[in-house]
Amino acid sequence: MEPLTTPNPDRFSKALGLSLIGSNTSGKIWLFVEEGATFDIDCDTEQILHGRLMSHRLTSPLAISAVYAKCTRSERYPLWDRLREIAWPLERTPWIVGGDFNTILLHRDRIGSDTNRQAEMVDFAEAIEDCRLLDPGFDGADFTWAKNGLFERLDRVLVSEAWTRVFEATRVTNLPRIASDHGPVLARCNMSISTNGGKAFRFLNMWIRHEAFMAVVQNAWEEPTRAGGLLNTQIKYARVKSALKKWNKEVFGNIHANVKDKEEAIELAQSEFEARPTPQNRTTINKHIAEYILLLRMEEDFWRQKAALRWLAEGIKNTRFYQSWVKQKRVRLRIHSIRANGPELIEEEDIKKSAVDFFQQLLAPSNSALEEPDLDLIQQVHSDEHFADIAKVIAPNQSGFVKGRLLNDNALLAQEMFHELARCSPVPNVAVKIDMAKAYERVQWPFLFKVLRRMGFPEAWISLMEGCISSCWFSILINGAPSGFFKSTRGLRQGDPISPALFVIAADYLSRALDKLILGQKEMTFKASRRCIEISHLAYADDLIIFTQVAATSLRRLRACLENFEKVSGQEISLAKSNFYIAEIHEQWASSIQAEEGFSMGAFPFLYLGVPIYRGVKRTDMFLFLREKIARRVSGELSLDERGSPTTRVSEYIRNGSWDAPKLQLLHDQAGIPQHIIDHILNTPILHGEKDIPRWTLSKHGEFTVASTWDTIRGQHPLIQGLGNVWKAGLTTSIAIFI
Repeated sequence: MEPLTTPNPDRFSKALGLSLIGSNTSGKIWLFVEEGATFDIDCDTEQILHGRLMSHRLTSPLAISAVYAKCTRSERYPLWDRLREIAWPLERTPWIVGGDFNTILLHRDRIGSDTNRQAEMVDFAEAIEDCRLLDPGFDGADFTWAKNGLFERLDRVLVSEAWTRVFEATRVTNLPRIASDHGPVLARCNMSISTNGGKAFRFLNMWIRHEAFMAVVQNAWEEPTRAGGLLNTQIKYARVKSALKKWNKEVFGNIHANVKDKEEAIELAQSEFEARPTPQNRTTINKHIAEYILLLRMEEDFWRQKAALRWLAEGIKNTRFYQSWVKQKRVRLRIHSIRANGPELIEEEDIKKSAVDFFQQLLAPSNSALEEPDLDLIQQVHSDEHFADIAKVIAPNQSGFVKGRLLNDNALLAQEMFHELARCSPVPNVAVKIDMAKAYERVQWPFLFKVLRRMGFPEAWISLMEGCISSCWFSILINGAPSGFFKSTRGLRQGDPISPALFVIAADYLSRALDKLILGQKEMTFKASRRCIEISHLAYADDLIIFTQVAATSLRRLRACLENFEKVSGQEISLAKSNFYIAEIHEQWASSIQAEEGFSMGAFPFLYLGVPIYRGVKRTDMFLFLREKIARRVSGELSLDERGSPTTRVSEYIRNGSWDAPKLQLLHDQAGIPQHIIDHILNTPILHGEKDIPRWTLSKHGEFTVASTWDTIRGQHPLIQGLGNVWKAGLTTSIAIFI
């Protein structure tokens, strides 16, 4: 608690139903526990109260640190140092840290102010990393403190990795602010959660390093099934799965226990060799070391697969990093509650049932009657050679998963088309970005097979595809445990190698329909430069942009075309996520477009296939999202160090014709810019009445040159004689980077 009065044990004990143990040295932190529990204080300072809680509910003590941080960055330094000291002996002890940290961790933790607090955020993030704490996430209010239009998340709860081994679920809820500018934070922990239904089978990449792995798979696969076709394959897969589960339990064992046992075996073998340095004992040591290295590689494979970090390049061999990432994922992604058609479900069984019902309705709907498609739109293929190259079958507008067609082509062409939005002949151009809701999951198999037959695919091949996609059963994985078991009646599985090709074949029906509707129709065609080819739409799988005109009749015909596609294919267009785009000078047409189509007007810039689409002058802030994405991948949560916004102007630091010293000083106090830089700025004279001219100080004439930049960089890294003799390709990645 953060009291504003002198502690009154009886009053608050009765209100909370708990006993007051005491408060910290400043009286800012009060501690209450249930009857029968004890709390031994290990550290008591102005900003932290730390100790060990023991209760009849627990088998071992819990370390608890309550925080009430100071308001300034410098005053919080002792807090961060004390947390590091506390963390050192608690590596294997469940530890929870919570309270008012009086600073934010991320930019999104604050709205209502543009003050740069990056240096404070870095301090906080480094303390969390050094203490190896995890953020379990939260629900409820986004901000825990508010005052005068400023909202911040100053209060939070953090847990250690050991905590996640004791408590399978930790749910943090930010409660509403009632009688204070701070909102309470409630942490609820479950020690054991029922996982009825077993665990889902997953192939572990580390298995392939074991010498017996191939023999287990081969023996299970070669066992006769007395079946044929896909049934034979299905039975073989089931047998291999069963054999691997049994082999993993009886032979492969627990990889972490195996690593620990091998470490003990090496230690024992080394002792034997020291006592009797015989060649046989030396051989035993080398054998154990070789097996230990193999086990470490297996363990690394295990954690890398669990972490699912596809972006991480080969060469980073840090198993502990993968472990931390897995723990963070497990804590943050746990489902504590779910909202289904209004009410919030919090019971485990209710959550499972709701999830199963949702996906069963999506993948196996009870009513999925379709209208007959106009198959005359589909281009028939009569040559077997065309089936080997899908690019000869699919409309040129579709560039997704088609050999020889690139995502970049669509992005670049879309940018050029949006530059032509301002044309008006006689009505303005308009672009409509369509969002298909669950596009892969809504592919209706009857519609797909009709398109395949119309295109001329061999009946035997169509039957093979029908057997592949219509024999899929699903279980829903909720918090690590599978729930439900049902057979799908529609949809394509994302991740299946054949699914993208089947999807673009089904989507080709819409491409042909849009071409027929728009191309060659004067009142429908998007007006561009002379002698440019007409383009009705661009598609990359289910990402679709349609180009047409704003005329009411054109929009009605387009809407009718899209509605017809929904009826014949089973797809559903998400009106809430679809947008239209027009030039600024034609915004008076926006209301009529929205009335006809039901879409909302989009704003520039927006992302298409991961690329910002814009009109007018290209600005730096359009691409800041790339930096943020890289930052999240490199450091998990913390943004890249920003010593000032890239769009900040010098004039913002000038007040009444002079430098704004207090505002410049904030760059030192909050952004960490060295004091001598601030002093140098303050000593720089301001010339009034003259045009500001950027000057490149590395060249004599003040203009930027690549040569001056190269000379400066090269001068910072002098040549080290003999380094080439030391450098070897066999050095580990870490050493190579260090050198």
